[in-house]
Amino acid sequence: MLSSPLCWSYQAATTTIKQMTKYALSGKDIMSDEKFASLVLGSPCSSTFTPDTDSQGTMDATSGTGRPTGGGEVPWPNTTYLIVEKATGRVLTLTNGEVVVKSSAMAGDRNTHWLCVEKSGYFGFVNPPTGRYVGHDGKNHIYAAAKEMKDYEYLTPRLHPNGGFQLLSPQSGSALKLLETPPTRTSYPAPPLITMEAIMTEKLAHLNEKLTQLNGKLAHLILETPCSSPVFTPYTCTDEMTDANGEKDTPNNPGDVPWPGATFRIFEKATGLVITLVDGHVALREPTEPDDANTHWFCVEKNGCFGLMNPDKGLYLGNDGKTQIRAWSQEMGEWEYLTMRKHPSGGYQILSPEEENKLKVMCVAQNHTVLCRRDHGTTLWVFNKVEEAVR
Repeated sequence: MLSSPLCWSYQAATTTIKQMTKYALSGKDIMSDEKFASLVLGSPCSSTFTPDTDSQGTMDATSGTGRPTGGGEVPWPNTTYLIVEKATGRVLTLTNGEVVVKSSAMAGDRNTHWLCVEKSGYFGFVNPPTGRYVGHDGKNHIYAAAKEMKDYEYLTPRLHPNGGFQLLSPQSGSALKLLETPPTRTSYPAPPLITMEAIMTEKLAHLNEKLTQLNGKLAHLILETPCSSPVFTPYTCTDEMTDANGEKDTPNNPGDVPWPGATFRIFEKATGLVITLVDGHVALREPTEPDDANTHWFCVEKNGCFGLMNPDKGLYLGNDGKTQIRAWSQEMGEWEYLTMRKHPSGGYQILSPEEENKLKVMCVAQNHTVLCRRDHGTTLWVFNKVEEAVR
């Protein structure tokens, strides 16, 4: 059992969720209470992180809490984030080598800044002023002592259907465990979620102010334009484009969040080809009817990792321990462990563990009909949930 100065304790069944939030470096006080809690590693599928897309980096001016607001961004390397617990507004902070969630933070406090980096397929979060990485001690204690990103500092974010990200750390045997906070005495009616927002620099904030002024002048010019002037209406893309048959146009459609308990068709984002089970082999094929059982993949979870099983054949999507993607096992072993990572441009990377502390990405092979594993790749996937009526 781990405890904070508030005597919060770790309970495996309790879930907490964090938020990464973007804000302008104004020096404004965000929260006022100095209480904080330590971080621990929890059981799978409990904690969630959500990204914030509010490009203005605004503060909540109506609630009186001063908490950052917005929908969030996808965490990705070479971007610095402020990480805030959504339910309480507590900020992930480096304090004397410990990683804590504090109820108080200044907007310019660099102890709350975390730069996202990448190594061996995993992400890491380093505090730029100190060079210390978020990591763990090999058990349940989260800290930031290492100045080099090694196995204990490897992390991977996972998008949650409710709009947040789980933040997971690899354990022995290719399992994943969650970064979470111990529960407080206050019980929440539902697990809170987190968002991630890139921190705006003073220069970007200045440019943003100039852009706002320019937009105001442009709006004034439009209002002054005579009615005889042509008016152009920009084309807007809806979230769910459909073709003549009413099917989703997957290259333009964000799709659904892959999560256990649902069945999906998995499309390559660039081409719209679908992952298909063909005579025991995994291949990319042109989309068929939605009820084609060979294109259905049921999402499951084991040891913090996801798996994709074809319900008709009972075979799991996996690999041969090297580079080839296959589906010939009826049991979910380590070669069938997968994790999906949301990409900033839309779609997901599908990754699988290599040895214990390395992730490889699932890619389309050169002939564009079969799949393989590589250290790096550009292939992105769109998950479309299969409705029960067509299963």
